[in-house]
Amino acid sequence: MRAFTLAALPFLISLNGCGGPDGPTEEHNSRGRGVLLVTIDTTRADRIGAYGYGGGGTDTIDRLAEEGILFEQALSTAPITLPAHASLLTGVYPSAHGLHDNGIFKLSEEGTPIAEVLRRHGFRTGAFVGSFILDRRYGLDQGFEVYDGPRQRMDTTVSERPAGRVVDRAIQWIDTLDLGDDYFGWIHFYDPHLPWTPPDLYRLRFDHPYDAEIAYCDEELGRLLAHLEKRGLMDELTVIVTADHGEDMDDHGEANHGVFLYQSTMHVPLIVSGSLVQKAAGTRVSRPVSLVSLPATLLRLLGIAADEMPDMVRLPLLDGDGATMEPATTAPLYLETYLPYYSHRWHPYLGLVSGKHKFIRGKGVELYDLVTDPQESNNLAAVRPEVVKGLERELQALLAEYSDLAWVVDRALEEGDRQALEALGYTGGAAGGDPFNRSLPDPHERVAGQKELNRARSLMIQANLMATPSTPGSQDPAKLERGRELLLQAQAILEDLTRDHAADPLLRLSLGEVKFGLGDHAGALPYFEQALAEQPDSVSTLFSLGVCYVQTGKTERALKTVRKAQSLDPKFSQAYMFLAWHHRENGNYGKAAWWMQALLDELEPGDPSLRQVEHDLALLERLMKQHQQAPTPPD
Repeated sequence: MRAFTLAALPFLISLNGCGGPDGPTEEHNSRGRGVLLVTIDTTRADRIGAYGYGGGGTDTIDRLAEEGILFEQALSTAPITLPAHASLLTGVYPSAHGLHDNGIFKLSEEGTPIAEVLRRHGFRTGAFVGSFILDRRYGLDQGFEVYDGPRQRMDTTVSERPAGRVVDRAIQWIDTLDLGDDYFGWIHFYDPHLPWTPPDLYRLRFDHPYDAEIAYCDEELGRLLAHLEKRGLMDELTVIVTADHGEDMDDHGEANHGVFLYQSTMHVPLIVSGSLVQKAAGTRVSRPVSLVSLPATLLRLLGIAADEMPDMVRLPLLDGDGATMEPATTAPLYLETYLPYYSHRWHPYLGLVSGKHKFIRGKGVELYDLVTDPQESNNLAAVRPEVVKGLERELQALLAEYSDLAWVVDRALEEGDRQALEALGYTGGAAGGDPFNRSLPDPHERVAGQKELNRARSLMIQANLMATPSTPGSQDPAKLERGRELLLQAQAILEDLTRDHAADPLLRLSLGEVKFGLGDHAGALPYFEQALAEQPDSVSTLFSLGVCYVQTGKTERALKTVRKAQSLDPKFSQAYMFLAWHHRENGNYGKAAWWMQALLDELEPGDPSLRQVEHDLALLERLMKQHQQAPTPPD
């Protein structure tokens, strides 16, 4: 990796020239301004060297911290990828933007991500994300001229891509920039999210695979910055490095993240370094801040009026020229997680950090002094009732101030959505109902069961890998048998869990999927029908039901169900394949060819499935000729 330094770069423009809150006061020179937002998924602040960690490898991030501003107590708004990123891009709390979980919500066109504003001001904008969870279908692509994410293939689910590929794609975009272009790039690395599968070179260097994943991202960030330097695009560059959330790692009984609001999943790194904050290099900020403040901060530093994002939280991290900090604020910072409800039908949590206190409200209340008890091991709610009452009032006032903006679109899961989310450890959940129904279970009482459910899901993912041939037509009988054994183990875990968690939608869906994988289509049917009752337009569930129906002799019902899936998502390739297969099996090669041609028309140039679809269509055309049939559209 090439050495680089931001502090040593020529300082060609005075920070006064960047303008204050009312806009630029003078033109900047021919070198364009750059902003690079880097979000490293699932990264705890306390696993970064600049935050005191000695067991990792974060040289690039540590150097940025030395040359910039490090926020010691930065907090995410939610321990869930899509809601957290929606907040840091729009400057709006989840209570207002309404994206409360992954998969089932989409930011509508009424939302205003900062990329939209910057593009109006002439910035080139590009986003390069590492996970399907942030696919453009969830609405965060607004304002980006390029929005590049992992592709999905017809025959498998490609839900994420490694940091190296993300950087490769970003470099391709960077090479289209001219020296005078203003530009805003968003780079999202997903690698530190479970499962931890670092490249061998990194796995061997570190004691923990989580640290290895973070180190891999750090080095790829260094490669990206070296390329920007080589292109001459770092003179006026500002780099922001943060994370959407952390990882509990059993600090509070949670194996991963999403259920609770403790610091292990809410405290994230936040470093701002480079041209726009050069006067404040080496500063450390100790007061709590929220990632929701990033858009307000960027607008102020770039000299763009805050009115261009009128709904954002106007609590900038820095003052007008980046040289000094804002005075300490007493404004509370909002936290939430609805994943317990949407994924498990448990009670959600709302919370806030106000001064030194963290307040959490679920079925009960929790109060922690983050100064004397940073590990949140001593709940003070029972002994400090007056503080609890005051913070409850603050929470209600905050919710009233940042109320629903109706920016969200509830969406059915489309092609591969559910499989892709599940491969990443999520379900996509189901919207609707009352999240604050007091009869809902307390997550503290159910989180142990979630670990077992996660174990079963992991076995199912391993089984799926066993069943996926390395090359078409190369099934390994030994692998298939091993996959079946894994599914049987998963089924035993899931059936044991149903005794106490029968209402959990992920558990029910998982049982349907494991029975489906074992060939027990009749046994899978009721579970998929329950899932469809919660999400009537779930394309994935409709397709699974269709297969179950055809396998249990309900052919007409199967065709109707799969046709509905195809009509809901015209790019759902599995539906076309199913319908083509059905007609071919019944000797109607004309209809089969029609569906295969329709699929071919939907595939984009360069899609890895193109060759297989073209091969199958050619075969069907030969069969049509032999049987003197013509392509026939569906009834």
